Amino acid sequence: MRHTRTGVSAGVLLALAPAILLAGFAAARAHAFTLDMEGFAPPGGNTDELDFNPPNYGVSTQGSFTLSVNHGHYWSATHPLTWAQSDIGGTPSDWFLHDFDTPLRIEELGGSPFSVTSFQAGEWFGPGTPLHSVSSTGNTIEVTGYLFAGGTITTTFTSDSIPSDGPGPNVDFETFVFGPGWTSLVALEFLVPSPDDSRQFGYDNIVVEIVPEPGTALLLGLGLLALAARRR
Repeated sequence: MRHTRTGVSAGVLLALAPAILLAGFAAARAHAFTLDMEGFAPPGGNTDELDFNPPNYGVSTQGSFTLSVNHGHYWSATHPLTWAQSDIGGTPSDWFLHDFDTPLRIEELGGSPFSVTSFQAGEWFGPGTPLHSVSSTGNTIEVTGYLFAGGTITTTFTSDSIPSDGPGPNVDFETFVFGPGWTSLVALEFLVPSPDDSRQFGYDNIVVEIVPEPGTALLLGLGLLALAARRR
């Protein structure tokens, strides 16, 4: 009796395997997520410091990322105090106030490595009369990235120290862009060094990118290659 082999030929498997491998890598491309600080502050108000007490001390979640601080508040874009409002490109936006001498820390919930592209920040000043002077608050932001492979990467950004310098009546946030090397991070920390504990700076729109593991599609592609090799 003659037996007929059915199924996918080795040639077809070899032809499909590279496509599957490419699909796996395409699926693993980084996708951006923005920590936009929206939805935490009550309309027209701000979160109280009690919101950051145990058992969730200092931790809030945005997407798959956590934001951790020892002291801070979310502020609404519609807060009646104009100095508490941010101005992102002329459009009021909720934001986060970090006002302590320990870092604001960003991590991915599952421990996946990520990269950071940019963020927006502004000094906590009142129009005309600063609530905290530059000499007290400082106008530099130190950023430290903790690398997946070990070690750290650091940089410093300097603000213009000018409140309300753009369109709109509210305190403006500037955009700061990271250079090469800010990839494969497991944590990111922001700190404003200053002579005292004020360190009043607002943050908004921290843009990060997470790269999913390509494992499943990659293993499938390699398995097809191995099967095709056996059939030959």
